[in-house]
Amino acid sequence: MNYARAIRLLRAALGVSQQELANMTGLPESSILSHVEAGRRGLPEKTKKIIAKALSIPPSLIDLFALEPNNHSENEVIEIGKAIVKLSKIAHDKKS
Repeated sequence: MNYARAIRLLRAALGVSQQELANMTGLPESSILSHVEAGRRGLPEKTKKIIAKALSIPPSLIDLFALEPNNHSENEVIEIGKAIVKLSKIAHDKKS
């Protein structure tokens, strides 16, 4: 699982900067988010849930993005991610 890539891709798909995500979560950007995104630190379950809640996505979507792509370019993965996020938000809005 590549959580570093997953967080970067989700942020890119949602148009959220690392600083914005830090502000949304209350997590210190320099001590947690930048270390996770740089691959120097794993993503604890509690932190994953905080990030997912801030981004209004299910935590399982972070896990999906963390899967290693087989033969997809990063741009293809970003486009797939945008589509998944859009579908996730549509499904969430329908439940509300």
